[in-house]
Amino acid sequence: SMKFKETRTDKQPARDISKILKKNKDGVVEVVPGYLNERQDLISNSSINPAGNTIYYTVCKFINDSDIRCEIYKSDIDINGILTNEVKLSEPINMEGYTSTQPHITVDKNSGKELLYFVSDRPGGHGELDIWYSLMDPKFGLSEPVNIKEINTPNNEITPFYNPESDFLFFSSDGRESLGGYDVYKVIKINDAYGTVIPAGIPINSSYNDIYYVEKTDGSVAYL
Repeated sequence: SMKFKETRTDKQPARDISKILKKNKDGVVEVVPGYLNERQDLISNSSINPAGNTIYYTVCKFINDSDIRCEIYKSDIDINGILTNEVKLSEPINMEGYTSTQPHITVDKNSGKELLYFVSDRPGGHGELDIWYSLMDPKFGLSEPVNIKEINTPNNEITPFYNPESDFLFFSSDGRESLGGYDVYKVIKINDAYGTVIPAGIPINSSYNDIYYVEKTDGSVAYL
């Protein structure tokens, strides 16, 4: 949620910052406690791995009065939502001077390895923000990121979500013919390649920004 304000010691107006919240079993919504939300940065884009023991998230810092730069972190998480052992992902996931954000951690159906999708403006892409992926090797860690050339455009591709049951990768883009703003698109993953990009269509897409699409693995319910 962006409903929080930074704490400033100078006379400049406090800027909006984000924190990650959780909803307990009793329905109470609260800020995730601990170091995650104590800093004066923008914390967002949380993604929990299928095993339920690691949470990935974005930490964004102001680099001037309005612009931000983001990096991806991860922490261990227990069944009560308590976070420990924070680690900033090293290169090649985070790259000095560039943004890495919107992590989505899932499992690659072919290899059985954890698969990290994320968004970055790093060199080697097709334009502004592109979608990249990296496979997690139990011994060597995350692999060199791969730019998904089949889907990226000179504009922005953001908010990736992969359904391992259907093998569809969903994302939003403002670089394709759309109904307006960002629209949701999907593309099937075939081994390590991706097929033809298809717009999600009405009623998912509209003349507004349609982003952060996620769905249940059986495709019966979607959120955006």
